[in-house]
Amino acid sequence: MSFLFTPLAALAGTAGLLAAGTCLLSLHNSRQPGSRWLTWLMAAVALWGFGAAMELSVQDVAAKVAWSKFEYLGTLTTPVLFMLLAADYNRLERLFRRRALALLFAPPTVCFLLALTNAWHGLI
Repeated sequence: MSFLFTPLAALAGTAGLLAAGTCLLSLHNSRQPGSRWLTWLMAAVALWGFGAAMELSVQDVAAKVAWSKFEYLGTLTTPVLFMLLAADYNRLERLFRRRALALLFAPPTVCFLLALTNAWHGLI
């Protein structure tokens, strides 16, 4: 697997590092409203940033596809986690029931499974 490090990959990697740092900082302030969801959100953004940096750096098409699939995990969960962060900060507790969380994460889960199995059906 060959790499070509580009400025765009450096920006994506920097975004991943900043998000990982924010994730670690939010772990220490766990008593603040929204801190739990901020931790998860920043972890997803870090996965997204690191995956994008690697996807932009590798030269092989198969490796790019593999890193793109890894990147999907952060990309798809970020909007849901951002909404949960806002809901927790505004004290909207009804969104944190198990059924509501399952419904919120159902579309990202389906899309992620479709991305992982794209070689079989070509929908993504």
